[in-house]
Amino acid sequence: EAMLRLAGRDGMDGTVRGWDRSYLIGKARAKACELDAAAVASYFPLERVISGVGALVDRVFGVKLTEVAMEPGENWHAKVRKLRVTSGDRGAGEGQEIGTIYLDLEPRPRKFPHAAHFVIRCSRGVGPDKQRPAVALVCNFGAGSAATLSHSEVETFLHEFGHAMHSVLSDTQYQHLSGTRCAMDMVEVPSHLFEYFAWDPAVLGLLARHRVTGDPMPREMIARLRASKELFGATDLQQQCMFALTDLEVHALDPATLTEGSVSDVAARVQAAHSLMRVEPGTSWELRFGHLVGYASTYYSYPYAKCVAADLWGKFFREDPLAPGAGEALREGMLRHGGAREPGAILRDMLGDGALITEHVGAAPDPTSMLADLNRGR
Repeated sequence: EAMLRLAGRDGMDGTVRGWDRSYLIGKARAKACELDAAAVASYFPLERVISGVGALVDRVFGVKLTEVAMEPGENWHAKVRKLRVTSGDRGAGEGQEIGTIYLDLEPRPRKFPHAAHFVIRCSRGVGPDKQRPAVALVCNFGAGSAATLSHSEVETFLHEFGHAMHSVLSDTQYQHLSGTRCAMDMVEVPSHLFEYFAWDPAVLGLLARHRVTGDPMPREMIARLRASKELFGATDLQQQCMFALTDLEVHALDPATLTEGSVSDVAARVQAAHSLMRVEPGTSWELRFGHLVGYASTYYSYPYAKCVAADLWGKFFREDPLAPGAGEALREGMLRHGGAREPGAILRDMLGDGALITEHVGAAPDPTSMLADLNRGR
């Protein structure tokens, strides 16, 4: 009912079908918050976003991003760009090479169609002779130097850059414990934390400039953008939980008893029990849920990461997201360890003993901060 009311019903008969959800939520957010998606995108030229992210990681982590030329035969496509990551001007080691990030951001035929972070070479060893990591961020944004990003695409880029920082700033003896080669409970935490930067006014001051005038994004537009995040936040979280539960139940099936409809049956049953959207027979939404295969029973790491990221943001970044100390705490407390330190020890050291709730078997992150974020703009 809220979707229909905020979207102005749009000629609909009062029933929200599964395929209406994304459309109605987008329209309701735009109407309630007076947001024009094209006007917002005009403040996110791709080149500005890339340079803004460079300024962000310089301020927060003390590292520099410099675009450099490829070596002969190094790139896999002419549009791929290479960023060298070096130590900044804080303390010893200024200018020391840390790693490499490749950006493959433009769409093209037969390219991987989603956004992802791929490790090309792991960090290995410590000290001056360590193996330096190299990663690729693959996205499908607009083509050409005049391309602009939607705010959602900016958030996606920051999400993937969080993975990149996890890999590049890792400092472990063994390569199979470096960066994102950590427990699945932790692998999505840096990326979800980086999503918060997309909503913060101070960070938007670095990322957003009008593509023609160069003016910063108006404060009123930022306020409306942040307000839009509050609408249907619980609905979005419910969908993530539904995905995670489906993933867990599908991978608990006995392979010996699988039939052609087993996965669809699980997906329909979970949706009926845990979603406000009714099951649409024959639509098989799970076929578009690629993480069902790639994550193989570990998609729960997404809602887990939302909880931990909310705690980290609240403790280290909310008051001043560009403070150097906040980034150093994250770098030293979490990113540098990769998978070489037990996740529970990392979280307790950074967030205190209350960071994890132990019930029955195992432990789960405290959701209090994440749930509080549903009731206020970021």
